[in-house]
Amino acid sequence: MWWKSLGLSLVVFAFYAERLEKSSVFHKMDTTKLEIDTANIFKSWCTFLETRKIQFSEVVTTQFVHETGFFTSSVYQNCNNPSGMKMNKRGIAKKVCEGHAYYNTVLDAIEDYRLYQSRMLYLARQQGRPCETNEDYFALLEDLPHLRGHRYAQDPKYIDKLKARMAYMKNL
Repeated sequence: MWWKSLGLSLVVFAFYAERLEKSSVFHKMDTTKLEIDTANIFKSWCTFLETRKIQFSEVVTTQFVHETGFFTSSVYQNCNNPSGMKMNKRGIAKKVCEGHAYYNTVLDAIEDYRLYQSRMLYLARQQGRPCETNEDYFALLEDLPHLRGHRYAQDPKYIDKLKARMAYMKNL
């Protein structure tokens, strides 16, 4: 249950951060006085994903935030699905929920992502495209090794949006 409180903390942060960013006084405010320690929330998620053997945890944390609208989407809340994963014949999920995979727990969803990621990284190594940096992983998401010429997401600007969001979250 602690991961839900971590998600809730991130949601609260997101609400304030988006409001501040859109506010005309954003650049006049001293954002260091905010009571929400966003840097530690981001680091905590990254550390948690690393304990679950998820590689490129900064990118994956950013994906989770992006896919769930800062953990507020119905797919996350109703389906325990932080990554927006669809049904996958090799995956853990056995049911469909709102057109996405349904997981009994968020931990199941994270494990499913780990399995998906390990297969993807293995295939990339087999194709001579080893992944060692966040930039390599972004490139891999842009051209999936198991579906050459296809992207992780349908949005052609997905990677650019992830990079911008990750930079923003890391610099708060």
